[in-house]
Amino acid sequence: RPRPPRGVLTMAGRSGVPDLDVDSLCQEYVNGQSTLQAPKRLAEGIQSGAIDLLKVVEALGVFLTSTNVENRSQGTRLLSEVLSHLHSHALSPDEVHYVVVFYCDRLKDRAVVIPAVLYGIQALVTYQKLEAEDVINVSRTIFKEVHNQSMQHSDRRILFNIMDTLLSSCLESVQAMGSDFVLGYIQALDGEKDPRNLVIAFHSVLTMVGHLPFEVLAEDLFEVTSCYFPIDFTPPPNDPHGVSREALILGLRRCLTATPKFAEFCLPLLLEKLSSDVQSAKLDSLLTLVAGVEVFGAEALKPYLEPMWFALRNEAFQSVSEEVEAASLQALTAVVRALSRPLLPSGGGRGALGEFLEMVKKDCERYLREPELRLMRAAGCLLQAVARASDPACVAVTSSAVPLLLEQLTHQTQVGLQRTILTVLLEFVEVAKSYSQGEEVPSPLLPYKDSLLALLLSLLGDSHAQLRVAVIATITGLVGVAGLLESREVGLVAEHLLRMATGDMDSTVRRESSTALGGLARLHPAVVEEGVLRTLLATFTTATPMETDDSAPPPPRVADHTHLIATISTHHTIVSVTLPALLDYLGQLAGELYSSECQELARAASESARTIAERSVAEESSITLLHESIAPRVLSQCVAPSVTSPLVEPHVLLDEAVLGSCAALLRCCAQALDVSSSQSLLKLVLDVFVRGSVEQLAALSPGQPFAPLDPTSPARQTQLVTLLTATIGALRPSVLDGYYPELLPPLFQLACRCRHAPSSLQAAMAYASLVNKMEDGPELAQLLDRDTHQLWSCLSDTSHSSEQVTRALTVWLWLTKALVMRSHPTSRAAAIKLVSLCASPSLGNQAADGFQLILSDTSDILNRRCHANSRLMHRQLFFTVVVPEIVQQFHQAVPRRPAPPVAGSGSRDAGSTQASSAGRAALAAAIATRVSRLRG
Repeated sequence: RPRPPRGVLTMAGRSGVPDLDVDSLCQEYVNGQSTLQAPKRLAEGIQSGAIDLLKVVEALGVFLTSTNVENRSQGTRLLSEVLSHLHSHALSPDEVHYVVVFYCDRLKDRAVVIPAVLYGIQALVTYQKLEAEDVINVSRTIFKEVHNQSMQHSDRRILFNIMDTLLSSCLESVQAMGSDFVLGYIQALDGEKDPRNLVIAFHSVLTMVGHLPFEVLAEDLFEVTSCYFPIDFTPPPNDPHGVSREALILGLRRCLTATPKFAEFCLPLLLEKLSSDVQSAKLDSLLTLVAGVEVFGAEALKPYLEPMWFALRNEAFQSVSEEVEAASLQALTAVVRALSRPLLPSGGGRGALGEFLEMVKKDCERYLREPELRLMRAAGCLLQAVARASDPACVAVTSSAVPLLLEQLTHQTQVGLQRTILTVLLEFVEVAKSYSQGEEVPSPLLPYKDSLLALLLSLLGDSHAQLRVAVIATITGLVGVAGLLESREVGLVAEHLLRMATGDMDSTVRRESSTALGGLARLHPAVVEEGVLRTLLATFTTATPMETDDSAPPPPRVADHTHLIATISTHHTIVSVTLPALLDYLGQLAGELYSSECQELARAASESARTIAERSVAEESSITLLHESIAPRVLSQCVAPSVTSPLVEPHVLLDEAVLGSCAALLRCCAQALDVSSSQSLLKLVLDVFVRGSVEQLAALSPGQPFAPLDPTSPARQTQLVTLLTATIGALRPSVLDGYYPELLPPLFQLACRCRHAPSSLQAAMAYASLVNKMEDGPELAQLLDRDTHQLWSCLSDTSHSSEQVTRALTVWLWLTKALVMRSHPTSRAAAIKLVSLCASPSLGNQAADGFQLILSDTSDILNRRCHANSRLMHRQLFFTVVVPEIVQQFHQAVPRRPAPPVAGSGSRDAGSTQASSAGRAALAAAIATRVSRLRG
C-alpha cells in the first residue's frame, strides 16, 4: 500500500515490520525501563519506513519541553541515541537541518542537558546530507555556548570528535568560517589534560594549520599546544584505551613543526628544553628539532645558529646517554642540510652555511690536533655529521679535517692514539662514499689520496697487530670510495692484502686481510683475478705434495690458500675460475700416491668448493655453472676411483669428509635449480646410481662395474650413495614424480641390508625423503604397508642379528620422521610402536634417542630448503600421540610414582609452540630413555 506522507504515524509499517508503539517506547526509556532496546527499535522503525523521525520528536515533545531538567536530558538522550543508530543516508536534508536547529538551540539549556545534545551532534556530523549552513551553525554555537573545560573528560572527547569530524568531512564548510574556527578551537583546547582527548586535538590542529587561515592566531595556537611539551605521560598497566606515550609525542611533534610560522616560537622552546637535566626531554627536543628544521628553512634558523651549535656540541661532548648523543648528531645533520638547500651545487658554502661551518670547524679542529685530550672521536663525529648533510658541507669539512688527521697519524707514535686517528679517518672515508655530485666532480678525498694511501701501506709493516687490523679496515674503506683509486692502485692494495693474508704471523690480521680481499673482489673482480687469484692458483701446481713419506713436512699454507680462494670468490667472474680450478686440483691430488698431506689438502679444497657453491647460488650465472659443469665433474671425480682403484688402497676423493663436502655442493645446486634443470640433473644421477651407466660421466668407460645401491657391492661404491641422497633429497616433489618406483626399492634394500653403516644410514635418509615427498594415494599406501611390515617383522623377530635389527630401527626412525613431518595418518601407528620399543632391553636406548631425531631439525635433508613436505604444528600433533603412551609406559615401569605424570603434563605445555621444538625433543627423549632403563 502507498506510504503515508512524512510526519504521519504509520502503525502497520511495511510488510514484515511489526507495529511500534512510539509513545510507550519513549515513556519506558525516560523512566529507565528500556534504555537499550528503545533507541534500537525506534531507529529500525525509521530505517524500515514504519515511522519517521518527526513522529519520534512528537512523542518526545512532552519530555523535551518538560520543566524537569532530568526529563529534558533523558528525552534529548533518547533522540541522540536514535540518531546514532541510523545510517548516514536515513534522513533527508530537511530533517537533518530540523534536528541541527533543535540541537543548536538546546545547547543553550542547562549544563546537565548539554552532554546529551553533543552526543546527538556527534551522530549528525557524520551524515552526508549535512549542509554548509548547518556545519557553521553547529560550530559557532558550540564555541559560543559550551564551556568545554567544565565538562567531564568523556563529554569533552565528544566535542573534540565533533570538531575533528567536521575538519575531515566538511572542510570546505569549515573554511568558510575563516579564523573564527581556529579561535574557537583554541579556547576549547585550552587546559585539556586527558591523553585520549589530546591525541584527537593534535590531529585537528595539524589539519587546521594545513587548511585554515591561522596566521593571526599563530602564537596563540602554538602556545595552546606547546604547553604539553615535552610529553610526560606513562600509561597505566593494561590500559584499555591504548593511548601510548609515543602516540602523544609524535602527535605533538607534528603540531609544533607543522608550519614555518611556528619557527620563531618553536626554536627558542627547543633550545630551552635542551638545557634540561631530564634525558627524555633532551631526546624529545632533539628529535623535534630534526623534524622542525626541514620545515622551518634556513632563514628561520639564522638567528639561532650559534646557541643551537653550542647546545648540540655540548650534547655530543658531555652526554651520558648514547641515544641523546646520536640524536644530537642527527639534529646537526638536519640543520646543515637545511642551510645547504638555498645553495646551488657550486655555491661553495657561502652565507649562513659558510658561517656555521666555520664555527663548527673552529671548535672541532683543536681536538683533532690534540688527540691526547680524548675528545678526538667526539669532534670527529660532529664533523662527520656535518659532512653527511650535503656535498658542499662534505667538501668543506673533509678538506679541513683529513689533512689534520694525516699530519697527526704521521707524527704520532703511540699505538692507541694511532688507532683512534685511524678510526676517525675511516669514518670520514665512509662519509665520502655518500658524496653525490656526480662523476664529473671529483671525490673530496682525491687531493689527499696519494699521501693517504702511501701512509696506510707503510703502516701495514708495523709490529703491532691491532694497528695493522685498523689499517686494513681503513684501506678497505678507501677502496670502497667510487672512482677514487685507479686500477694500478687497487692492484697495489691487493698485493699488500694478499701478503698479509698469507704471511702475517697474527691470525686476526690474516682473517681481516682475507675478508678485505673478498670485499675488494666484489668491487674490482678483474684486478683480483689478474693478480691475487693467479698467485693463489699457482700454488696448486708448485706446491702439490709428491712425497709418500708421512713424516715429510706439508707444503707451506696450501690449505690456507684454498680457504682464501673461497673467501675472495665473491663475484661470478671469479667463481667461474675458482670452482673449476679447485676441482682440477682435486683431480691432481687424486693422481698422486695417497698420503696424509694429500688427504688434508683434498679436504681443504673440497670444503672451499662447497663454501663457494653455497655462497654463489644467489646468482643465476653461478647456478648455470654449477648445473652444467661443476655437478657432472664432481660426480665423475668421485665415481671414477670407486671403479678403477684397487679395493685395498685408500683414495683421497673417497674420504668421508671429502664426500661430505661434495654432497653439500650437489645439494645446494639441486636446491637452487628450476624444474627443467632439476629434471636434467635427476636423469644424470639416475643413469649413474640406479642404472649403472657410468659412461654418462667423463673419463669413465662403458661396462665398468658400478652398483652403489647393491648391498653386496664394496663399501667404496655404496658410500657414494651420500651423493645420491644429497641430490634427490634436495629436489622438488614435482621433479621426482614418476621416479619413485625406480628409486625407493633399491634404497630400502640398501638401508636394510648393507653392512657398511654410513651407506646404510644415507640410504635410509634418502628413502625417508622420498616417502615424505610422495603424493597421497594407493601407491604410497601400498609402499608403507609392505615396508613397515617388513621392518616391524625384523624388529620383533629375535632370530635376526643385532646389526640387522639396528639397521631396521634406523630406517624406522627416519621413516617415522618423514611421516610425522607431513602429518600422515600412519605416523600415529609408527610413533606408538616406537614408544613400545623403549621397553626392549636391546633397542630401548636407541629407540629413546630416536625421539631427538624425529623432533629436531636436520640441516642436510627433510627441511624447507630441501622442499620437504612439512605441515604446520606437526610436532604438537606428534606429542598428542606420544606423550600418553610414554606416561603409560612410565606408570607400568614405576608403579605409584607421581612425579613422571607431571613431567608428561609439562611436556604438553612445552609442545604448545613451534619454537620450543628442541626442548620438546630433549624432554621426550629423556622420558623415553628413563622408561627404557627402568624396563631394563
